[in-house]
Amino acid sequence: PPRIKNHACSALPSFSREFPSVAASEVGQLGQRTYLSIHRPGVNIATDMFGAIAVFNHQTESLTVADLGKHRYPTEPLYIPNEADPQGGWVVTVVFDSQKNSSEVWIFEANRLEAEPICRLGLPSVVPNGFHGCWNPA
Repeated sequence: PPRIKNHACSALPSFSREFPSVAASEVGQLGQRTYLSIHRPGVNIATDMFGAIAVFNHQTESLTVADLGKHRYPTEPLYIPNEADPQGGWVVTVVFDSQKNSSEVWIFEANRLEAEPICRLGLPSVVPNGFHGCWNPA
């Protein structure tokens, strides 16, 4: 299972990060949260891929990290709004497991990134790292 950690803002500079995203309704505005991919602590960032996702809360200046575990590499985390609950939502990422040579879609509750994913969906083939996406409601 993923190892989850909370970090104070002072820990933010120690992380290599990329692929920031915000809720579509916050694009171009001062947002509350930014979701991003980060390197797992202790890895060689010159050779290892991003192994965790995180959310930075701009109001509390805190970083919550979902470390996906060794040999697991996520794509950029995407925020999906919950139309029935504006305070809720989900974070979706595709995770490549290099040990199993497989990919899964992992879904987290956006306001509980420190918890286990609420859903893991196996995919029929590997999704290449570097895959980018967006959410388009039906």
